[in-house]
Amino acid sequence: MQKNFTHFITAVNRSKNHRTLLAALLLFMLLLLAKSASAQTTSLYTDDFNTTKYTTAQILSTGTTIGIVNVDGNNQLRIRGNNPSSGRGYNLYIVTQKITLRPGFTYKVNVKARIGSNNPTANGKLEITRGSTIAQATASGSTNRILSSPPAPPSNPNGYNVSSTSFQDFSSSTFQGTGDQYIGFYVFRTGTSNFEELYLDDIEITETCNSSPTLTINQPAAVCGGTVDITTTINTNSTTPGLTFKYYTDANATNEITAAAAKIVGTTGTYYIKGTSIAGCYDIKPVTVTINQKPEVAIITGSDDVCINSTITLANATLGGVWSSSDENIAIVSTNGVVLGKVAGIVTISYTVTTPNTTCSTTATKQITVNTLPIAPTLAASSTTSICSGGTATLTAENGPANGSYKWYSTSTGGSSLFTGPTYTTDILTNTNAAASSFVYYVESVNEGGCASETRTPVTVFVYALPTAGPDQAKCAVGPTSKTTFTLFGSTPFGSLEWSVVNGNATIDDDNKNNAFPTITVTGIGSAIIRLTSTGEPNNPCGVKTDDIVLTVNPIYNNALDATPITVPEELEYFKPAKFVANPANNDLNWTYKWTVFYKNAPAVTVLTDNNNDAELNLTAEEMNINFDYVEVIQVAPTGVPCVAIESARERTPIQTILPVELIYLKADKKNDNVVALEWATAMEKNSEGFEVQVSQDAQNYRTLAFVASKAGGNTNQKQVYTFHDKENGKYGVRYYRLMQRDINGDSEYFGPKAVQIGEAIAGLSAFPNAFTSEVNLEVNTEEAGTMHVLVTNTTGATVLERTVKVAKGNNRELLQFNNGLPKGLYFVTTRLNGKTNHIKLLKR
Repeated sequence: MQKNFTHFITAVNRSKNHRTLLAALLLFMLLLLAKSASAQTTSLYTDDFNTTKYTTAQILSTGTTIGIVNVDGNNQLRIRGNNPSSGRGYNLYIVTQKITLRPGFTYKVNVKARIGSNNPTANGKLEITRGSTIAQATASGSTNRILSSPPAPPSNPNGYNVSSTSFQDFSSSTFQGTGDQYIGFYVFRTGTSNFEELYLDDIEITETCNSSPTLTINQPAAVCGGTVDITTTINTNSTTPGLTFKYYTDANATNEITAAAAKIVGTTGTYYIKGTSIAGCYDIKPVTVTINQKPEVAIITGSDDVCINSTITLANATLGGVWSSSDENIAIVSTNGVVLGKVAGIVTISYTVTTPNTTCSTTATKQITVNTLPIAPTLAASSTTSICSGGTATLTAENGPANGSYKWYSTSTGGSSLFTGPTYTTDILTNTNAAASSFVYYVESVNEGGCASETRTPVTVFVYALPTAGPDQAKCAVGPTSKTTFTLFGSTPFGSLEWSVVNGNATIDDDNKNNAFPTITVTGIGSAIIRLTSTGEPNNPCGVKTDDIVLTVNPIYNNALDATPITVPEELEYFKPAKFVANPANNDLNWTYKWTVFYKNAPAVTVLTDNNNDAELNLTAEEMNINFDYVEVIQVAPTGVPCVAIESARERTPIQTILPVELIYLKADKKNDNVVALEWATAMEKNSEGFEVQVSQDAQNYRTLAFVASKAGGNTNQKQVYTFHDKENGKYGVRYYRLMQRDINGDSEYFGPKAVQIGEAIAGLSAFPNAFTSEVNLEVNTEEAGTMHVLVTNTTGATVLERTVKVAKGNNRELLQFNNGLPKGLYFVTTRLNGKTNHIKLLKR
């Protein structure tokens, strides 16, 4: 804000007892603030010289004192002398802009002053004066001097010393008045140093209200929802009359509420009312508004009706509520919502929820009708009825309430209803005792309001036992036409009894027909139905009743296996699958079979075949291992079949002599650099010294390459694997390899041969059929004609067939025929044509 002031320089004639006054008028912008302190003091006028800059001064006389006034770079008013002939002193006034004094207020002037640093030992003189005109404000008389601080008066009557280079606070005494007023600041110094200086800053004139008004507030009570009009909270009886009021949201009364609707507040908080007198004095008081929220309450759920002396349970999803009844003479309600009807009528049940620590509450209501009780019903027939065991009773009630119903029970009070309706048919009732059994049922009336009669009407059902015969019996026939006797038992709780044959080949002697323990004879195999008939007495409700029993004569079944109980494979070998078949002596029943496989050095394994006459046991090659000993089968009769002579039949295979397949395989493969790798494996070894590895160029004449000793030391039941590498140089054509297994006692056995082609072989050699029974077609496809040598050997290397044939260029076929007695097994065909050799395997079946 721009600060304006006027600088006056005036010469003073000291010989006429008055000083030469240099008056400077500074015009400042007036800042009025409407804040209230505890004494309600307001800054009426301030000037901190922030924006005004003066660098020149006006000389009004030819006196010896010169003063220069300007605003320095620190926004401070600087006064200094600059006259070399008169000691560089200064002598002038600084005058404020006009202010207006009001009645009822007290005023005070504050200013900061310090001397300059050019001559810090010199003291500057400062006076504060006032007057209704600028002239009065610049007069030197003591009547208008108002400086009061520092408190000790100076020795120089012209003013107080300004003795520090730091700012000192100077204040006037308080004063009152009315109308226009100017404040003057007189500074004086007749110094001898260059640039005697005095600085002024922060001029402030305060206005204090002499008497503050009183504002009294009636704090509003907390409300449940809704709003509070804060304009109605002023207590006019104890508030200073004539005040004007404004409303604010803050304690400093800066955020005014101007709209009338906004003064009716709906939010909890503290609001403020400012009451201001005509003189401008005011009082600010808070208004505390508390608006509690009303709780939300769910609806009451449950029945709308209750019977006298009965209860219903009401519920409300909102927690923390209190139940109440509008009329406890009609119905009362418990703390958990259970309503008890007392007399007929209509009552309102309430559920009230109150917000904690408030009186705000919300109530949900439900109208309940308390209904009267109907009278107990009567029975359409007698209160008792009788039936036979195994029958049902039909019961009927009447004389119930209009538009009502009936409920049937098996208890006089409580329990679950059996049926709803006037007519109830019981479940089937039975009795096996000689005396009649009684069953009591109860019926109650239910009106259209759902209320039941206070008592239930009873009805008794008597149940009479039926005649019984027994038991059903079954026996095994001695023979197809034999006679089988049975002893029966019969009883009746009423009248007489008589036995008869309904069907079947059975007879009853006349002496036994009316006997309680008759003897019955059944001839042959089959069933017969025997009936016991009881004839009731005149008053018995059952009349004529019967009971049947069944007598059965069953054939005897023979559980046995055939003379050859188990069919064993013709050739039983280790590590080859085997099938065993059980042979029953008859197929009268659906026999089942349980097989057990026994091993020498391993646990037995049991296999149960399906219940479908599957009498086969199939063992895999792994199950036919070297430990296999024998199998056993048990033939079992079906469960529940009577008259089986033997429950199970057990047979086993005879001890088999199975020659071990000592050699599992022999392999010969050509590797890099014409090295031939041999590998063979044994399933078991007994007294084995080892193996000679032999080789031949013609499959007839063999020589020994090496001896490989037994890994197991001669005896083992475990698989053993051996290898040998033929690294001889100069290999050519087909080389035949075989093993000679040598026992410790000198016995030997040959295995092989295996043919390996060294170099190129003839192309297009094949044989069919393979496997064969008596003959084989040998096909050769060659690029040039020639003579082909054909040699067929067995696994020991013995020659089976040998011939020489002429072949033409292209496809050729040669038929090889073998003797009928040639054993089954593996054979090797070796051919040599035009210097090239090839071989294939044949299987005889």
